[in-house]
Amino acid sequence: MKNNILTIIFSLISFILLLSSCEGTWIMYDTSQKDHLYMENLPSAPVVSFALVADQELTHDVKVKMMGMPVEQDRQFTVEYLEPSASAYQSGETSVEIYKAQAGTDFEAPSFVIPAGAVETTLSFKLKRTESVKTKFASIRFRIVENDEFLPMAQDSTDIDAIVSSEYEVLFNDGDPVCPAWWDSSSGSTDLFGWNMNVGKFYVAKYRKFLELYHEIETSNPAIFEQLVEKYGYNLDKPDIETVFFQKTDPAIWATYVLIPLYNYFKDLYAQNPEHPDATIDTFADKGTAGTYWKDPVGLLK
Repeated sequence: MKNNILTIIFSLISFILLLSSCEGTWIMYDTSQKDHLYMENLPSAPVVSFALVADQELTHDVKVKMMGMPVEQDRQFTVEYLEPSASAYQSGETSVEIYKAQAGTDFEAPSFVIPAGAVETTLSFKLKRTESVKTKFASIRFRIVENDEFLPMAQDSTDIDAIVSSEYEVLFNDGDPVCPAWWDSSSGSTDLFGWNMNVGKFYVAKYRKFLELYHEIETSNPAIFEQLVEKYGYNLDKPDIETVFFQKTDPAIWATYVLIPLYNYFKDLYAQNPEHPDATIDTFADKGTAGTYWKDPVGLLK
């Protein structure tokens, strides 16, 4: 009997606390306020390149999220296009002009709508391969602005890998591909830019061979390749790829299928062709001065 009484008392206390919690929630949530929209960005703008594909159009997706309650009808939001955040793209010692992409000429804009019943949407921008992007970078930079339905969320950089912002920028170009952010762990245009000991110094021919070996996994091990594409993209071009991912996540897979064949290919190539214009870029050694040597990645198998 005593136990039953205690159980009833405990249940009543829990119910009262639950009501108090619910009451507080209703007090805190203002149903008359506008819902807020935001995107989650990386510290640097993603770069899309036509250099590795034959396509005349590429799609770049941007996810817009909402803080608020879903409703039963579609709601439009408004964006404003901005000038590029920088006048030039810096890749090591190379500087390439950036221009403001024009809707209808350089890209096709999506519909800016939060669908009925949803709390997010994906904006699919169709990027066009024009003459301009052969020698320059195009920038699509926009921000969400207030309208009758929505407010832009204030920026929050607490999580450096998912910066909350109402602004977004993507760059795209043609011509030779530039060093992707994941290739190295340096901090910009220094002597170490584009270098990692397990892949050596970045240059276009090596990058293309890296991707060629990566694509060959589709034939040699389709199951693994499907998983890698889901995580990194078909051309290792997803915007949230971790820096030097190949030595942090599944290093044995990357070493087996890509890094070791890459190392052996260029080591043999330059041994047989010492006059090759790229033969002096890397020193094939297990140690040396940072930024100059290329370590045998067989060590990643351990």
